[in-house]
Amino acid sequence: MSIDAADDKIATVQEDAVKVWNVNSGEVVCAVEPGFPNSVALSPSGKLLVLGTKDAPIVCNSQTGSLIRMLPPAAKGSIHFVSSKQIAACHNENSISLWNLNTGKELARVEVAKHKDDSIHSADYSLDGKMAATVTFHRLENDRNAVDIISLWNLVAKNVKEIDSIALPESISCIALSPDASLIACGLRQSLGLWNTKSGKKVASVHLEGRQLNTLAFTNDGAKLAGASAANVKIWNVEDLITPKATGAPASSFEIPPETNIAGK
Repeated sequence: MSIDAADDKIATVQEDAVKVWNVNSGEVVCAVEPGFPNSVALSPSGKLLVLGTKDAPIVCNSQTGSLIRMLPPAAKGSIHFVSSKQIAACHNENSISLWNLNTGKELARVEVAKHKDDSIHSADYSLDGKMAATVTFHRLENDRNAVDIISLWNLVAKNVKEIDSIALPESISCIALSPDASLIACGLRQSLGLWNTKSGKKVASVHLEGRQLNTLAFTNDGAKLAGASAANVKIWNVEDLITPKATGAPASSFEIPPETNIAGK
């Protein structure tokens, strides 16, 4: 899932298509069927869509769905905009790469797994593209247990801060990093958790009724957090989540048609 800078559009991935939704009306603005997309990113202006597929990322017009260009196969992965001209691709093995959207050239690549057998399964980025939050699956030394590790990476200095680890059978389904990199949000089996990246402490835990969250995204001002399950999209005021008497009630929500299966960003 991805939100544009005006906070009035959300793009979601379903089994074989990508849809752009109007947040206020809950109506579909545009639908694109590239064939089993695995991620989607809306440009800050809301005019461009970049779709991650098993072959290569595809750049489309978000209003018409028309193809603009394809990016190199080496850029395939979970796609995110880090600026109007750059995207980041999170590769399942252990790295994140930065690409120029116009030229299709790779600008940088950072190894973000501490152990060779670790695998990243979710990532998000700060608004300036300098920080990344990742969830890494790590099998413990006894090979019988595993944990999901939440980390904050400085992509410029290429260093990492481990925030927390979640032991199985609990697991993390998705992650979002606030625009200023001060908060990390994670979807768990039956809850939504928020962590302060400076202190490393968990500052909110909200029980969720119904299906688990498949994807999360902060608005560009960091004031709201959107989360999507297979059934609906909910939008929370972040301040309401981290206050001591937070109820976890969303500020707004809209239903997703039954045929839609929302996947990750």
